[in-house]
Amino acid sequence: MASFGGNLGRSIVMSQYGFSATAISLTTAIGGAMSLPTPLFIGWLSDHIGRKRLLLWCLAAGFLALLAFAFAGSTWGFWGASVLLALMMSAQPLMQALATDLLPPASVGAGLSLLSGATSVGLFVSSLGMGFAIQRMGGRPAFLLVALAPLIAMAMVAVSASGRTRLRT
Repeated sequence: MASFGGNLGRSIVMSQYGFSATAISLTTAIGGAMSLPTPLFIGWLSDHIGRKRLLLWCLAAGFLALLAFAFAGSTWGFWGASVLLALMMSAQPLMQALATDLLPPASVGAGLSLLSGATSVGLFVSSLGMGFAIQRMGGRPAFLLVALAPLIAMAMVAVSASGRTRLRT
């Protein structure tokens, strides 16, 4: 939810701040370019430090990205926040792998379907909510509000099971 809202909000707020279409599209492209190699690195790193720990780091990067968007005033600020947001957005396969590790084998299919459905709901809700929040409150309060989502997700992940790969027999 936070990643979709962050992407939409970034473009709206940059437009409101008077950035050119070129600056907005370049900022989006920088985040997109960052997200190309990141899943490969995240996959490798999750095997070394653990999925749960890495997911917490990715969510923390997303939280920092949304805070950075709230206070950004230059293209550099938006570029840096876009790079951090790309880290959180690249965590989707990591969430799927963690769910696969934690769920009983008979529940993996249903669990992954629910995770995918939750992502679709998040896209819908954040698209409506972020535009409405920016319209009613302005960019900074909207980004600060959506920054609560990664914090809530971090708390949920932190209290979940260990996140270690289960041995399947």
